[in-house]
Amino acid sequence: MNYKSKKNKSKNLKYKNYYQFKIIISSIIILFSFLIYLSIPFFYNYDTYDKALKNKINQDFKINVMNIKKIEYKFLPKPHFIIQDSIINLTEGNNISKIDKFKVYVDLKNLHKINEIQLKKIVVNKANLKFKYPDLISFHQHLQKKITKPIYIYNSNFFYYTKDEKNILISPIKKFKYFIDKKNRKKYLNTSGILFGTDYKFSWIKDYNKPN
Repeated sequence: MNYKSKKNKSKNLKYKNYYQFKIIISSIIILFSFLIYLSIPFFYNYDTYDKALKNKINQDFKINVMNIKKIEYKFLPKPHFIIQDSIINLTEGNNISKIDKFKVYVDLKNLHKINEIQLKKIVVNKANLKFKYPDLISFHQHLQKKITKPIYIYNSNFFYYTKDEKNILISPIKKFKYFIDKKNRKKYLNTSGILFGTDYKFSWIKDYNKPN
C-alpha cells in the first residue's frame, strides 16, 4: 500500500508540475504575443502617416492640426501617439497654439491596420492657448454643434488677444475636460483655473435628449 501510495503521489506531482509548466509557457507566449501586437505601430512609416493622422484628428475631435514635426508611438502605460511641435486651430487663418507636444491615445483594436486605428482622447499638458474673438465664436459653435471625442488640457495658460495683437487677459488653466457621455447623451465641459486672480470652477452641460 505504501509503495502504491508513493507511486501515485509521484505521478500526481509530475502531472502537477507538467500542468504548471504548461500554464507558465502559455502565459509567456500570450504576453509576448500581446507585446508584439502593441509594438506594431513602431514600424509605421510616419513620414507619410502624418497626413492620415491629421485627417483622423480633424474627423474625431473637430480641430485642425498642422505642421507636425515628429510623431512618436509609445505603448506604456497605454498605447498613444506623441505629436511634437505642431500648430492647432479652430478657424482658418488664426493659429491658436503652437504645442511642443500632446498625446493622442488610441484604442487597442486594429493596431495592425494603420488606416483603421481608432483614436480615443487627446491630452495636452503645459501649453499656451492663444484666442481672439473669432476663436471664441468658433469654440462656442464647437460646443453647440460638434460631436467630438474627449479633449483634456492640464496646467496650461489661456491668452486672450485683441485684433491688434494686444494681450488683455491671461488665465492659467488647471483642468479642462471636454467630452461626451454617449450613454447618457450629454456633452460636458468642466474647467478650473484662475481668472482675474481668483480661483474658479466652471461646468457646462448640453443634453442631447433636449437639444433646444
